[in-house]
Amino acid sequence: MANSVGFSVYKVTVNNKNQREYWEMYYGYPSHDGFTLITEILKSIKNQLIRVDDEKNEDGEYIDNRAAKIINLTKDVDSRTIEGVMLKGEAGHIKEVYNLETLSEEPEYTIGKDQADLMPLFFRFYIPDGMKHGILMLQTYGIQGIKSYITEILNSRASDHTIKITQLMDEKVLKQFAKQGKMQDVYLVNSGKSTSSIEALRNTRIAHSTLDSEDKLELKMHRKKGHSAAVLHKIINCIRNKEKLQEEIETPMRNYDDVLIEIKQGGKKQKFSLLNPDDSPIRYDVTSKIIIGYNGYPTLESLKLSAEYVWESIQSILGIEV
Repeated sequence: MANSVGFSVYKVTVNNKNQREYWEMYYGYPSHDGFTLITEILKSIKNQLIRVDDEKNEDGEYIDNRAAKIINLTKDVDSRTIEGVMLKGEAGHIKEVYNLETLSEEPEYTIGKDQADLMPLFFRFYIPDGMKHGILMLQTYGIQGIKSYITEILNSRASDHTIKITQLMDEKVLKQFAKQGKMQDVYLVNSGKSTSSIEALRNTRIAHSTLDSEDKLELKMHRKKGHSAAVLHKIINCIRNKEKLQEEIETPMRNYDDVLIEIKQGGKKQKFSLLNPDDSPIRYDVTSKIIIGYNGYPTLESLKLSAEYVWESIQSILGIEV
C-alpha cells in the first residue's frame, strides 16, 4: 500500500452566537446539545453531492471548486457517536487518466475542469454527555484529509452556532501522555520566526548555498534507549517557557523557535511541541490494521475497528470513562 492510513484527533466545541461567554456543552437537551446539532446538519446533506462553498465571483464562476458527499452516516444515541464517510474532491483542472496496466501512451479518458474524482475518508464524532467538548477523529490517506471540508460544511449550516474543530492537545493532555510513554528524541527547530533565528539560517550553508526565512533547520537529539523519565519530567515542567528550556538543554544550536519531543507509547510515536503545545496534533498511524477493498481504498469495517483502537487510547490519555 503506497499511502499511509491514519487518524488525526481533534477537540470539538460548540458556541451559541447569542451567548458570547458561554460555550454550549452537551447535556442531553436537544436545544443545547452539540450531538443533536451536528447530527441534524449531517443528516440534512446525507447522500447529496454539495459544494463546500457556493459563492461566485463577478463573472458568475464558483470561487471554491471543492465538493463533498456524506454517505454511510449512522448515529448511536447511547454511545453518543456519529460516524460516516465523506467523499471529497476538487475540480478546476483538466486531468488525463492513463491505464497503468497496459501502459498505453494515450489516455483512456480525460477529466474536465468542471469534474472531480471523489476520495472516501472516514470520520467519527464522540460527544460524551457532560464533557466540555467532543472528540472528532478524521481519517487521513497519505496527505489527504477532510478537516477544512467538514469544518466549513458544519459552520455554513449552523446559523446560530459556531462549531470549532481545534487541536486536542494542551498541557494537561501532554503531561498525561508523557507519563504513559518514553521519550526517544528531542528536536530543536529553527523555522525563521525571529530576527536571530533568520540570521542563524542564513549562516547555515550547504555547498555555499544558504538557508533563508522560508527554510527550516532542525537538530535531533536521539538516545537509542530513550531518555530517562527524570529527563522527560524536567523538560515537561518547562512547557511554554523557552528560557527554562534553554537552561535544561545545552547544545551549540542556540537559535531555535520550538522544541519538539517524540514520545513512544507502546508501538506508536507522537511528536509534541513544548513551546506551542496547543498546536500539537494527535495522530495515529493505523496502516498495519487496514484492509484494502476492491476500490483500492481501506474497507469501512477495518476503518471502524481502527477507530475503536484509537478511541481506547484517547480515553486512556484523557481519563474518559464511557
